[in-house]
Amino acid sequence: MAKRFALVGFFLLASLLVAGCGVGDGPAEVTVTMKEFAFEPDSLSVQAGSQVSLTIINLGALEHNFLIMDAGSEVSGSWSESDRANALLEQQRIAGGETLSVEFPAPSQPGTYQFLCSVPAHLEQGMEGVLTVTE
Repeated sequence: MAKRFALVGFFLLASLLVAGCGVGDGPAEVTVTMKEFAFEPDSLSVQAGSQVSLTIINLGALEHNFLIMDAGSEVSGSWSESDRANALLEQQRIAGGETLSVEFPAPSQPGTYQFLCSVPAHLEQGMEGVLTVTE
């Protein structure tokens, strides 16, 4: 019986390692939850150029959105409409209790990219995170 659990544990660990290495068919699956006023997790990692399947779940009562800024284009303070030109990915507002799924290609350039909520006053309250793009 103990050998059976050890074998199951080995295969579970092996499958997690393979999934983490990006081996296999299909996009990398990433889930982010939003609430007042935070993303969870607030740091994500994807492989450069990979296809990403992003599920965004709004657990809050307020409406939120999800933007990824271009490398080197970090928004500090408050969001302004001029920041929109530097957004790599922008999703419409998501009502409280709603879920949105979207697929997109990860940036081809390794580095760090800010993600945030651009709903007025949400970024100022700390609703942001970091997407790390690896080689």
